[in-house]
Amino acid sequence: MSCKGMAKNKDIENVIKQKGYLLVEVLISMLIFSVLVSVIAVFLKRVAIIENVKKNSQKMDENIYFALEKVKVELEDRDLEEFDYSGEKTNLFVRGNQIIYWKNRIFYKLEIVNKKLYISEVSGFPNFGNRSLIGEYEDINFEKIGGILAIKSKYLGKSEIIILSV
Repeated sequence: MSCKGMAKNKDIENVIKQKGYLLVEVLISMLIFSVLVSVIAVFLKRVAIIENVKKNSQKMDENIYFALEKVKVELEDRDLEEFDYSGEKTNLFVRGNQIIYWKNRIFYKLEIVNKKLYISEVSGFPNFGNRSLIGEYEDINFEKIGGILAIKSKYLGKSEIIILSV
């Protein structure tokens, strides 16, 4: 063989070796890329789950806060005419775990049962109709001191006190 023939063979061998080397490089690159993609996918999935939990928690907080604010507005807008209930003449009856008030000629009862706040209505005493759930709390209670009504609630570790002049 001539020198030229040997040089061509070496060139061909170099090309073959380089192509094989490129194939290994591509396989290693694909492996690294797939590992990175899977790590990023797991991270993004966790971020999405955390954001979803935060959104639901915030929505519940807003609903609970809105419910107590609605109760406050209802109690402030009650009829100021006095009525007799349980031997007491008042326009707002507060005892233990219940509040009874009169608004637009309908009696309403707010009551706490097993840390849940319910409301029910009736047009005459003593039987109130079905009750509807307003909210569920870690702790909630009514406290009347003189002419002030305090509604104390605790939800997700956050305490809130609503104060009304009665």
